[in-house]
Amino acid sequence: MKAILNAIEKQKIPIKPAVVISNKSSARGLKIAQNLGIQTEIIESKGF
Repeated sequence: MKAILNAIEKQKIPIKPAVVISNKSSARGLKIAQNLGIQTEIIESKGF
């Protein structure tokens, strides 16, 4: 996740992520995305 978001930030990948989703609130990728101003969502996987 970090490598992808860093490449996007450096304009090496010509996209803009709309949201980063995880089923774990402690996921490191969520914090990285938040620090870059990207919306994050947590979807509980219990019950699926």
